[in-house]
Amino acid sequence: MAFDIYEFVFHDILKYSPSSSALTGDLQHDVVFGLLIPTVFISFVLYFSVRNVFGAGHAMIGNLAAITGLGVIITLGWVPLIAGFGSFVFVAMLALLFVGAFYRRLVPDGAEMKLRKGARWAGSMVDVGSPVIPPKQRRALGVKLRRCESEYNSAVIAIKSYEDKGDNKGQGLYVNTGESQIERTTDIERHTKMKDNAVEKAVQIIEYFQKGERIDVLKSYVKEGGDFYKEVNEIFSAQRAVEDKYDK
Repeated sequence: MAFDIYEFVFHDILKYSPSSSALTGDLQHDVVFGLLIPTVFISFVLYFSVRNVFGAGHAMIGNLAAITGLGVIITLGWVPLIAGFGSFVFVAMLALLFVGAFYRRLVPDGAEMKLRKGARWAGSMVDVGSPVIPPKQRRALGVKLRRCESEYNSAVIAIKSYEDKGDNKGQGLYVNTGESQIERTTDIERHTKMKDNAVEKAVQIIEYFQKGERIDVLKSYVKEGGDFYKEVNEIFSAQRAVEDKYDK
């Protein structure tokens, strides 16, 4: 009975040949290396493939496509071929996951952010030349820049409206509606953070461009002379000052 099930699974369904090097005849070995590892490896690849195609918002269609793909691979008899190299790749993936988990345990999130910021600062010291950006991508980045400016201006308007409602105009400490000082201050801080985030995102977008054209790009897509333009330009001016200091 057990032999019949073995023959049905490995030879009839998975289409292993009797001379396949992936099978040794030992049930435990063949189940792990001939069935589990190839199936998990194929499912892993299919999962991320369909996720990139359909996105996270179409999970049902993606899962159906992955199951169908797995059935097609099994029907075509590709499992024995994949089992030949899938075991090595699977073990390598486990090793990488282990290293990643160990890294997460060793390096806290705060230290990782500092490392990233340090690497970004070090990279700004060396101009290796940004790749030429195609016109379509350039326009898309320009749209994102304008969106950042819009978010910035909306936050500024909101902060100004909060301040105008205060007993002491411009301070934003109290409001005529009877809300507490803490609640109003929280609102102002929230929009201030939104304003700062818009500037930070704009800087990251402009860093895609080559250093010699970054200010021109800023002038092309953002209102020159506005507060948003001034804040972003000050950041790049500070970067240029640091670069000039190290060049000397």
